Amino acid sequence: MREEWNNWMQQEDFAMNPTGRRKRPTLAQVCMWVKNSWEKYLSGFGNEFQSEDPRCPGALPKKQNSPQQCPYGLYSEQLSGTSFTSPRETNRRSWLYRIRPSVLHSPFEKLPLGNFSAGWNNLEPNPNQLRWHPFHIPDLNDKEVDFVQVNI
Repeated sequence: MREEWNNWMQQEDFAMNPTGRRKRPTLAQVCMWVKNSWEKYLSGFGNEFQSEDPRCPGALPKKQNSPQQCPYGLYSEQLSGTSFTSPRETNRRSWLYRIRPSVLHSPFEKLPLGNFSAGWNNLEPNPNQLRWHPFHIPDLNDKEVDFVQVNI
């Protein structure tokens, strides 16, 4: 909205009121500014917020969340804020466009807390990504493999 106002203030062809001051914008102009600002920050069917760093114009993909190639060579990641059992209309998520994928980040290291306490009942929280190790695939030539296999 401020951008619209500043553009309007910088116009050279404007009307003056009887006291010699610039006439205020019409209601139609202000409504158009609100509409333009609304469309700029609330897009899509669910009208979800979007923001973009002004130093990197065009970094947000238009009309899609996960393009095959993101602008500026960024990586798209979706961060979900709800459980996978939630209905689709109640899901809360964020699309992040990162310089490096989060899986490439180095593990977090503990910093000395000094006088602060985490208060996690003496359990150290682990903010690192936890993954399952891949299952061992048995050699089919050795023996018959069933659906369930116990390694003893």
